[in-house]
Amino acid sequence: MRAVAMGIGACAAWAPGRESWQGWCAWAGIEMREPAQTPTPPPVTLRRRVSPLGQQSLKAAWGMPSLIDSCFVFASRHGEFDRTTALLRSVIAGEEASPADFSLSVHNALSGLLSIAARNRHGHTTIAAGRESFCYGLLEAAAKVTDTPDVPAILVFFDAPLSAPFDELFVEPADEPEALAVVLSIGPPGSGRWQVELSMSPASESMRGSPALDFLAFLLPGTGSARSVGERHTWHWRHA
Repeated sequence: MRAVAMGIGACAAWAPGRESWQGWCAWAGIEMREPAQTPTPPPVTLRRRVSPLGQQSLKAAWGMPSLIDSCFVFASRHGEFDRTTALLRSVIAGEEASPADFSLSVHNALSGLLSIAARNRHGHTTIAAGRESFCYGLLEAAAKVTDTPDVPAILVFFDAPLSAPFDELFVEPADEPEALAVVLSIGPPGSGRWQVELSMSPASESMRGSPALDFLAFLLPGTGSARSVGERHTWHWRHA
């Protein structure tokens, strides 16, 4: 695949034990720099209606530049899975399912809430691509700004392991956090704080680690190149 170039203007991330920008700089082994974005409390409606991980995702997205003028790309392997299983348990128990929980259980619920709160009328995309969901979300966002350079993209990735008994279906790497949210503001090449090129090739070895964490470990230092091995592809990143 031919490399796709993009400019990344802002970054925010959250994981258990790494709630601050200082924590992420320490995790990446770099000196503390100014935050990639200034946290801004989202509206109460966004904080009240969604899951704790969804709240962290929307909180980070709310502080991104050009929120009203960007298209959104949401990527998640499981989405609001716990809400979906709670609905199914209610149905099995013969109870009435909550309409609010049903509307928020679909995979594009968070993008809808964010677009309404921000009064953003651009088109939005939600992607689920297994353990490579972050990578395909990044590719989608880069493709969007390549197609329409005057409309930046905000990539929102969030995911958490499945709760019991569904956790038995997946074996995750031991170093992967319990939950993770990553938000990026993406524009055309030449814009933003980081200049990045993305390409991919067929995977030739077993998948390891978390692609989203691999990308953060590559992005934050601002130099060099890195790769992440997925289920079907190896993803290559280079600072241009």
